[in-house]
Amino acid sequence: MNVPYQSLHFMAYEYLQELLNPRRHYDPASHMVSGALAGALAASATTPLDVCKTLLNTQEALALPATATATATASRHISGLGAAFQTVYRMGGAPAFFKGVQARVIYQMPSTGISWSVYELFKYLLTERQHRRSLRPPERRADN
Repeated sequence: MNVPYQSLHFMAYEYLQELLNPRRHYDPASHMVSGALAGALAASATTPLDVCKTLLNTQEALALPATATATATASRHISGLGAAFQTVYRMGGAPAFFKGVQARVIYQMPSTGISWSVYELFKYLLTERQHRRSLRPPERRADN
């Protein structure tokens, strides 16, 4: 489930950077805000996938509706993302896909804001150092 999250995350960050920092200068505030908002957007949009993934990983027997037949335990095993989507919808309708979205967003916003700020800081420091080196005249070697 990382590919959809990361795809949305990067696209949202780049879009927000175009809005908040069109010249692409080092600006910690714009990096923090863009990163936090991008993380929130990606986290909320991919929450349905995360809910289904969690159901598949945990196979919560108590959460799955039981049938009155003797094969209840065998029929309650969920296999595949499609079956997980059906089970979540059957258990709680469309709102069930967004259970825990607030916690996920609250976790992701500071995390992604800090991550992008640190990334942009190091990118700035490394490119500045490279730029200064390229401006320095070449050193002469003393030939004896």
